[in-house]
Amino acid sequence: MENNLVNRPRTFFLAPGIFLFFLNLSPFPATAATDPEYTINYSLSQIHAGDAYARGWTGLGVTVAVLDSGINLDNSEFIGRIADPGYDFVTDTPGVTQDLVGHGTFVSGIIAADRNGYGVEGVAYDAQLIPERIVNPDGSITLSDAQIAAAIRYGTAHGAKVQNNSWNSSVPITRYAKSTISAYLANTLQAYREAIQAGAIIVFAAGNSSMNQPGLYAELPLYYSELLPGFLAAVATDATGKIASYSNRCGAAAAWCLAAPGSNIISTLGTGYGTGSGTSFAAPMVSAAAAILDQEWPFLTNAQIKNILLTTANKSGIYAKSNTYGQGLLDLEKATRPVGTVTVSTGSSVASSSGKLSNSLASFTGAFGKVSSASTPQTMVLDAYGRDYDVSTAAMFQNVSHRFDADQALESFDDRLTQFSDGRTVLAFALTPGGHSILPGAGFNGARLFMEAPMESMTLTGAANLDPSVIFGLAPREVLFRAEAVEPEVASNAYLSLVRNATTLALKVPVHEGVWLRGGSFFGVEDNDPAKASTLADDPRGVGARAAIYGGVGEIGVDLGRQSAVAVSAGFIEENGTLLGASSSGVAALADHTLTSFVSGSAKADLGDGFMAFAGAEFGWSRAQTPSNSLVTDISALTSQAMRVGFTKTSVLSDKDSFGFILSQPLQVRGGSAGLSIPTARDFDGHISRTRATLDFASQGQAFDMQAFYQMALDEKGSLAAGLLLRQNADNASGSDHETVALARYRLSF
Repeated sequence: MENNLVNRPRTFFLAPGIFLFFLNLSPFPATAATDPEYTINYSLSQIHAGDAYARGWTGLGVTVAVLDSGINLDNSEFIGRIADPGYDFVTDTPGVTQDLVGHGTFVSGIIAADRNGYGVEGVAYDAQLIPERIVNPDGSITLSDAQIAAAIRYGTAHGAKVQNNSWNSSVPITRYAKSTISAYLANTLQAYREAIQAGAIIVFAAGNSSMNQPGLYAELPLYYSELLPGFLAAVATDATGKIASYSNRCGAAAAWCLAAPGSNIISTLGTGYGTGSGTSFAAPMVSAAAAILDQEWPFLTNAQIKNILLTTANKSGIYAKSNTYGQGLLDLEKATRPVGTVTVSTGSSVASSSGKLSNSLASFTGAFGKVSSASTPQTMVLDAYGRDYDVSTAAMFQNVSHRFDADQALESFDDRLTQFSDGRTVLAFALTPGGHSILPGAGFNGARLFMEAPMESMTLTGAANLDPSVIFGLAPREVLFRAEAVEPEVASNAYLSLVRNATTLALKVPVHEGVWLRGGSFFGVEDNDPAKASTLADDPRGVGARAAIYGGVGEIGVDLGRQSAVAVSAGFIEENGTLLGASSSGVAALADHTLTSFVSGSAKADLGDGFMAFAGAEFGWSRAQTPSNSLVTDISALTSQAMRVGFTKTSVLSDKDSFGFILSQPLQVRGGSAGLSIPTARDFDGHISRTRATLDFASQGQAFDMQAFYQMALDEKGSLAAGLLLRQNADNASGSDHETVALARYRLSF
C-alpha cells in the first residue's frame, strides 16, 4: 500500500492548479437593483439557487458541520452563523477560532456566508455552522482513525444534519481490499454508520487528480452499502457547466455522485475574500443544497434528501454521462419543486386517503355564475416525498367561462328535422350522412328521431337524441325541430336541457274535455355546454366519460282552442357524478348523485295571422350526495330557476318564411353552498391540519339572452337562415359581460 491508512497524509485540495488569492470587495449599495452577492458568483445561478430563495428556503435553522482547517471568526460573513464553537481535533482543544490554512473559511463561506449587502453569500446563507479542525497548518491530515471518528461523532452529537468533507484520499478505494479498509478505518466506518442512522448526510469531494474514479472516502458505499442512505460525492464543473479539467470523475460512485460548480468560486478568506477552484468547493454546494431541503421539510430522512437531490439533478445533454457527472448537475429549482405524483390529502394524516391533484377539478356551468371562493385558504398538496406545497383552491373549483362557440353552433344552426304527418301521426328525423354527427357519442349513429302516434285512448310519443322538451312542455316544436334559433335550447325546459343524446318516452291521456295528462321518462348523458357541437372525430372517447342522467315528468294541460294551451308539470332529474351539469373529479368532486326536483309552467297562444306566442318558467330544488375522499364535505340544498318568453311569425315577407324572437333568463342557481375541508399544513409526524371553508353557489348576476331568427325558402332546393344572439351578463356573472353572435346559413338540397 502506498500510504498507511491509520496515520497518513490525506490529499487536501490546496494542490497545484488550485488558486487562492485575496480580493478587496467594497460594500455593495443596499439599493442595488439586483442582489450583488448573488450575481458575483456564477455558481449560484448555475445551480438555480435563486429559485429556492424565491420560495423562502435558505437553510434557516439547519446546522452543517465543516470538517476542515478551521474558520476565521473575524470575517463578518460569519456573524450569527456559528451554531457551536466546534472542536480542534489537531490540538485536542474545544472551540475553533482560527484558520491557519484558509481552506475551511473558504468552504464555510460557500455554505453559509451571510447575505448582508456586501461581499458574497453562501448557498444556504441562513444555515448554521459547526467548525471542526482536522487539518494541519501545512494542509495535511494526519489524524488517527479514532480521531477522525471522534470528529464525525462530534458533528452528530451537536445536531449537524450535514457533514461537509472537502478532503479525500488521493487514491481510489479499489486500490485496497475491503478487509484492509475495515481493519484500518474501523472507528471511522462505525462513526459514519452512527451518523447516517441518526439522519445525517455525509458529503465528500471527489478529488482533484483528473482521475476516472473519485478518492477513497467518496467511494466508501461501494464496499459498505449501509452508508448509501446518507452518502453523497461531488465532482466540480467550471463556468461553462462542463466537468473541470482537474476534477476526478464520478466513476464507480456514479449512483450517489453529483456535479456542482467548483471553479473560480469567490468566497470568504481571512477577513476578506478570495477565489479558488477544486472539488473542495463543489462539495459545500451540495452540502448547502441538502441544508436547504432540510429547512423546509425537517421530517425528510437523509435518504429522501439524498434521493431528491439525485433525481432532480439536470441529466440532459452532457450530464447524461453518469461515469463523469454521476446523476447530473445540482439543480435547486427542481429539487425544491414537487417530485412525482402530487396529491391532496382528504384525511387526518399523510398516510390517509388522498387523490391526485392533476385529476382534481370542478368545472362549474354558467348556471352558477362566478362561484365565490375568495375567502378559501390555499390548499396544501404533497409530493411523492410527503413535502407540502400550497396551491390555489380556486384553481380546483373553476368558474369556467362558457363563451358561445359560434363556429360549433353554426354546425347545428338550421340543421332541421324532416317531418311527415298524416294529420294524426307525426314522424320527424335527421340522419347523419358520412359519419358526421353534431351529437358525438349518441346512439342510433347520431340520428335524431321523433314519433307521435295517437291511439284510441292515448297518444304515445317517443324521441331519440332530442331535447325532452319536444315532448314535455309547450315549447314550439318548429323552433326545436328546425334549430332556427342560434341557441334553440333556451326555448326548452332548462332542466331537461341538461340532458344530451336523450331517449324519451311518454304517454298522453285525455281526462276531460280539453284536459289531458302526460307522463314519461328519459335518460341520457350530461351536457354542461349546450353550445358545443363537435364532430365524431374531435374526441370519440371523450364523451364516453360523461355522467348518466335520467328522470321523469308528470304534466297536466288544458287545450284552449286552435293551438293554444297551458300546462303545469313536475318532475325530477337524477344526475350521476354532476351537479346541475357541473362536472368534477378527484378530490374536487362535488357530488356522487344529485336529485333535482322541479316544477314548471308553460303556455302557448295562437294569436292568428301566423303569430304564435309562448312562455315558460321552471323552479328547482337540488340535493346532492357528496362523495367520499373529496374536499367537499357537504352541499346545502340548491335553488334554481329559469324562464323565457317569445313568439314566432310565419309568412312575414313571403308565404315561405318565418321569423322568431326569444327573451330568456337561462338557468340560474339562486342559493346554496358547499362546505370544504381544506388541508393547510402538516407537522413533523405527518398529522394534517385542516380548515373549514365555504363555496357560495348563489350567482352574482342575472344572465339575459335575446335572440331573433329568420328563415326563408328561396326555391324548391335552397333556403336561407339567419340568427342574432345578444347575451348580457353571460354565465350569470355580475358586471357587463356581453356577447353578440350572428349566424347565417344557406342550404342547397340535391
